[in-house]
This record gives sequence, C-alpha cells and structure tokens, in this order.
Amino acid sequence: MTIIDNQVVEKIVEQSINKASSEICQDFTCLHEDNKNYINECPEMGPVRKFRKNIPPVQQLSEKELQNIGPYNLNVSPEGCSLRISWSVPDKVPTIDIQSYNIQYRCNEKWEKENIFGFQQYFKMSDLLPSKTYRFKVSICLKNSIESKYTRETTFITDSPIKPKATAKYENDRIILVWTHPMGTYINIDAFLIRYTIDECVSYQRRVATDVLNHEINNVTEGAVYRFDIFSCSKSEKSEPEQVIFVARHDVYIAKTHFDVNDPKYNEAVAIDAGNVFEQTCNGFLPGKQTEIAKRIRLVRSTFLSYKRVAAI
Repeated sequence: MTIIDNQVVEKIVEQSINKASSEICQDFTCLHEDNKNYINECPEMGPVRKFRKNIPPVQQLSEKELQNIGPYNLNVSPEGCSLRISWSVPDKVPTIDIQSYNIQYRCNEKWEKENIFGFQQYFKMSDLLPSKTYRFKVSICLKNSIESKYTRETTFITDSPIKPKATAKYENDRIILVWTHPMGTYINIDAFLIRYTIDECVSYQRRVATDVLNHEINNVTEGAVYRFDIFSCSKSEKSEPEQVIFVARHDVYIAKTHFDVNDPKYNEAVAIDAGNVFEQTCNGFLPGKQTEIAKRIRLVRSTFLSYKRVAAI
C-alpha cells in the first residue's frame, strides 16, 4: 500500500483548483485585485465590473458590528392590488451572509411577522383592513443566528373600501341588478350589501358573498320607483353607496292628428305618417312592449299637431 503525505495531497488539490480557475476566469483577470487579502480596487473596466457588480466586498465584521448595521430607506406605497414594502441594505453587509429579511407590522397592539428568504428587498401585502394605521419595520437575519437592528418604523394609513359599479335592467318581468367587484384595491372585500326601497317607503336589505355579482327582483310593481344602494363591505366598514334608480313604468303616449279628407281610404296613410312623426320625436323609442303605434292613434285631421305623455295604464 502506498502512503501519501497529507501536505502533498493538499498541494496537488490547490494546484488543480488554481489551474481550473485560471482557465475558466482568465477573461476576468485583474492586476488590481489582491486575492490574499480579498481587496478589490478594480476601476470600471468592461467585463471585470460586469462580473462583480452584484458581489459586495467581503469584510470581516464582528457580531456586534453586524447587529449595529441594519436596513434603511424603508418605504411603503400602494402598487395595484397590493401594498409594497421595500428597503435598502448597506454595502457593509456581505450578501452571502444574508439568510432572510424579517418584516414586522401591526395595526393594533400585536406585532405580526413575515420572513422573506433570498435577495429580494421588497414584500407585497394585500387584503388589509380599511381605515387603519399600519406600522412597519424590517431587520436582516444573518448567518449564525445574528439579527441586525431594525429600520425606523414607517406608518401607512389604509383607505376606505371602494364602492362597486352597478347597473339595472328589466328582463322577463323582473329587475336584474348587476355589479362588478372593485378593481385595484388592497383592501379586503368580504361581502356586498344590497339595500333598496320601493317608492321611498318599503325597504329591503340583503348581504351577499363576494362571488355573487347580481340580484334579481321578481313580481315588479308596475309604475313603482326602485332605488338601489349597493356597498362593498370590509369587516364592519362599508364603502360609499353605488346608487341606481330604476322606474318600473311603461309610459303610454297619446298622439293627436287631424285631417280634413272625408274619404276613409286616406285614413290608414295618415295614421302611418303620424306614427312615423311620433316615433321620430321619441328618438325611435316605443314605450313598453308596444310595437304598432298607428293602431293607437285617433285620426281627426291631416295635420300632426302634438303628442303628450299621460299616466300609465
């Protein structure tokens, strides 16, 4: 059996590593770098800067020094449907030593915690409570269970819930109220509240889940005025109401025409002409389900005089 000295083995391994490094990284060799002391004084020169731009200089910092160095520039701002919390890390903190970031926040007496692993220097939150003051602070979790100091606390006051957008339509003798979920909000919407009155006297109220986006009313009262208020709800707080007014009325019109011709054969022609004038005056709208207006006109003279709106039948 051949016995090899440990020093000889270490020397062979070191030579192999140096050879491999020189072959792989020869394009990035820099005479300004002192590999022994890990000091990098390279000027900005092409591939060397590109190769090292995301690697901070390695420094030997004591545990106490690391604990006194923390993130800074903590910023909290809305971003779409979430709240973005971002921060900066001092250059003195070695990137390879960062294990995670500790984000703490609260809107009451109790602090809550989120850990973000990796090099991502931001965190997004959604489904927040409305009209609350949130407090945030961030620290860095390093190797060997070392935690840096926290940033200064930053506060953010959340908005009230956003009201939905709604419309009402009449279909098959029923009113259908349709609305959309509020967009671009970081506030948690947990329900919708529908409140409506009939002729300002009879009132109804119903609370529905967020996946329900319509409400139907059957047995519609002819001639009644339906006033809808729909709210977005978050916990105990409601948004401003989205208001929709719907009149369940089929208007009846009377058009008067007069003619001097005694021959009955002209009656139909005059009725059609009067009907066309009436329809044009109403911008093509025929009230209710009425489709033939000429049959509802009493002919008196050949000159179309006027039309007027009367109470519903």
